[in-house]
Amino acid sequence: DISSYVEYSGETFEVESVSNSIDSLKDVNIWISNIAYDANSDSHQATINFLVNNPVKAIQFDFSHFPYIFTDSVYNENINIFYGGASDTLVNDFSIYQYETLLEDELQNIYLDYSQGIETSMQFDFLSDFIDSDSTLSVNTEYSNLFLYLNDRDDFQEGFSDIYYSVEGEDIFLKRVYFDDDNYVAIPIGGLIQKFIDRTLEYNGINLRLSGGGYNFNRLNFHKYGENNWDSCGSAGCSDSLNPKIEIMYSR
Repeated sequence: DISSYVEYSGETFEVESVSNSIDSLKDVNIWISNIAYDANSDSHQATINFLVNNPVKAIQFDFSHFPYIFTDSVYNENINIFYGGASDTLVNDFSIYQYETLLEDELQNIYLDYSQGIETSMQFDFLSDFIDSDSTLSVNTEYSNLFLYLNDRDDFQEGFSDIYYSVEGEDIFLKRVYFDDDNYVAIPIGGLIQKFIDRTLEYNGINLRLSGGGYNFNRLNFHKYGENNWDSCGSAGCSDSLNPKIEIMYSR
């Protein structure tokens, strides 16, 4: 035979010359010289040629058909990760439910709750003076944090919550807190303080809120500043460890 395989991809196939492929030493040469598609019958017709060099009584051969497979690779230039709280979201939250009214004793703590729209604004006595003291200050973003201590986890028992600095226009992401994290939450604020110093953001307190990312019905309950925090930790000397505080590392 001349060839055991003919590549055919649907178009009309025709062999014009096979003289260079004929093997005169073989008894029989067999080849497909033409393949054409018949639209009326929706079928293909193949012409098979024989060149016999010696007397034969019969010729037996196999004719196999393999599907035409075309493989291509398409480069993906854009990958979007969809999760709540990101700029790309699959579902907008239009849930309707009644807001709760905080009780008097609940106002003694710092609460963040996305589902109830509870935000907080924290004022630190020294912070405003520090921001205005020197416009050349450079804040270390790695070692500058706001420390808050969780009072309880009664309403924070699954998923995570993203804490943002609330500002008109676009909120600034600060920290993702998981339900099984340590009670002592360190929130990086070095970049935020630097914006205050550079006057690219006006300081009006540390305004915190939760986004819709994670579990929407989490409620973060942090200790508020108070000398009586020792009631929660068991000794008068530990009260300060539960109070909110800011640590800022900077250079001039």
